[in-house]
Amino acid sequence: MDSFSGKIASILLKRNALAQDKLAQALEEIQESGDRLEECLLRNGMVSHIDYTLALSEYVGLPPISLESFVPNHILMEALPKDFWRTHKALPLARVAKTMTVALSAPFNMGTIDEIITITGYDVNPVVASEVEVTGIFQKMQEHQTAGLEDVFKDLIDSEDVQVGHAAEEEDISVDQLRDGADEAPVIRIVNSIMVEAMRRHSSDIHIEPMERSLRLRYRTDGEMSEVPSPPKNLQNAIISRIKIMSDLNIAERRVPQDGRFKIRALGREVDVRVSILPLIHGEKICMRILDKSNLAPSLGALGLDQQAYETLCYAIKQPYGIMLVTGPTGSGKTTTLYSCLQDLNKPGVNIVTTEDPVEYQLEGINQVQINDEVGLSFAHALRSILRQDPDIVMVGEIRDGETAEIAVKAALTGHLVLSTLHTNDAAGAITRLVDMGVEPFLLAASVIMTQAQ
Repeated sequence: MDSFSGKIASILLKRNALAQDKLAQALEEIQESGDRLEECLLRNGMVSHIDYTLALSEYVGLPPISLESFVPNHILMEALPKDFWRTHKALPLARVAKTMTVALSAPFNMGTIDEIITITGYDVNPVVASEVEVTGIFQKMQEHQTAGLEDVFKDLIDSEDVQVGHAAEEEDISVDQLRDGADEAPVIRIVNSIMVEAMRRHSSDIHIEPMERSLRLRYRTDGEMSEVPSPPKNLQNAIISRIKIMSDLNIAERRVPQDGRFKIRALGREVDVRVSILPLIHGEKICMRILDKSNLAPSLGALGLDQQAYETLCYAIKQPYGIMLVTGPTGSGKTTTLYSCLQDLNKPGVNIVTTEDPVEYQLEGINQVQINDEVGLSFAHALRSILRQDPDIVMVGEIRDGETAEIAVKAALTGHLVLSTLHTNDAAGAITRLVDMGVEPFLLAASVIMTQAQ
């Protein structure tokens, strides 16, 4: 028995994960078979895979992790060939800035970590996982593997059911033709493949853009746009109609913008999809925002803020009244921060009402108002009505004009905690923006609890 096996056995004995008589039995067996001690213990069920992983974690001095509910990140997996991950029995779990967290079932092999650092350029934060769980995830990936977008589109192009060509500049298509085309199997398969690929990549947006002689498909992932193989141009109208039907929009209207939403369930997750359709010179452009509740931080503590920012934010939301403003550019996560605050504040004894445009995530126990400018339900109008609903906490999705700003500030002065967002470059700019909107400086001094930029 080598020193590694001996130390693992000592840790297992110390943890009461292995009985002394079982160890003696295993030692006798490996003298005849020549197997390693840990292999014998696991094969005969003398030690559970979880106990062995914990012992291995203690031996190498790395934190353990359970992968029981882990869903692989498609983008991270592409950092290295899948055969590399499978051969080394490793899995990329997450990436923050230039640091990648990797689960290793053989953490004593430092060559694996060095190779990941050399090829990807990332720093590696290693953790220890059970070999059974790692190999199980690879098996599930193999079983549930579906055709990639390029294969789907190639199959359709090669199929006799689809004729590849270019749509005419002015094409007169009836509503019945649009509806029939949208209900055909190839179109349904294309749209489903586009949606599943976005969920695999953990993308935030899908862009389907009509060009003069092609149809461009792009995904936004981690803030970066990437182009992928696109469907045939002659299926453009059918694809757009299919998405309109899913979003309960008017498939006959192609001259004005339309907005809708739908839900989709795939890869064991259910996500909301917000759809925006914009008429362009070569057809209608579709942008779909993927709203995945599983990505929503369950509390402020899960946002990963530094200690000072976390304590400041906690102090602000514990105040009985006042206004708290989160600022930053589009896509910086302002609404996510506010949702996390609301989840900390959401208790049976508190009445929370929000007004949003649109409602991105539907939260249990919170009253959410959808802005509808077409019928006159603006932020200002909604806010006036909300204040007659006996709220304790009010969230205003965005302060866009002076009227909304004035009502929000007055609400903060009359015993309500108000949370909202502003489009400014820094936290200090929130004050000058509100003054520019016509709010009196002395009202801001009395009502503003904090402003935060991100």
